[in-house]
Amino acid sequence: ILEQSLLSREVNAAATDEALRARYEAEKGKLDGSTDEVRASHILVETKEEVDAIIAQLHKGGDFAKLAKEISKGPSGAKGGDLGYFTKDKMVPEFANTAFNLKPGDISAAVKTSFGWHIIKVVDRRKGEGPSFAKRAPELRQAIAKTVVAKLLAELSKEAKIKVYKMDGKPVGAMN
Repeated sequence: ILEQSLLSREVNAAATDEALRARYEAEKGKLDGSTDEVRASHILVETKEEVDAIIAQLHKGGDFAKLAKEISKGPSGAKGGDLGYFTKDKMVPEFANTAFNLKPGDISAAVKTSFGWHIIKVVDRRKGEGPSFAKRAPELRQAIAKTVVAKLLAELSKEAKIKVYKMDGKPVGAMN
């Protein structure tokens, strides 16, 4: 109980609202675009031949949303291929890497994934906000608590007089 009280007091002293907010702001800047979002539409088909034929239609001025409704095998086909906004981690890597390298209005070449062949059209991009302070506060508090505990253990081990013994009861470093 005494240990718990000491730890609780030390953590509460370190994990003030100001400290939590400072850590939140510092870490928010390190998210390096991982919360950026793309709004994209896609057409999903099974074969390379199908995807090539659709790309040819698009080059001739075909309407992406109309083709998606008529041809796409994915559930988003009924919505003209619209997938809404998503972050990079929400899609399979091949799809996400392509989508995040396109500008709004761009249409991709054929993209192969485990789901089939895709043609991706990026509609919009936006900077993601990332998790709110309220959502991250418990995680930040835990991180500060870990730091406090590590610091306390380091201080205590410096001050402690520790003797290490072998299994036979003799001190380590002692002669037989």
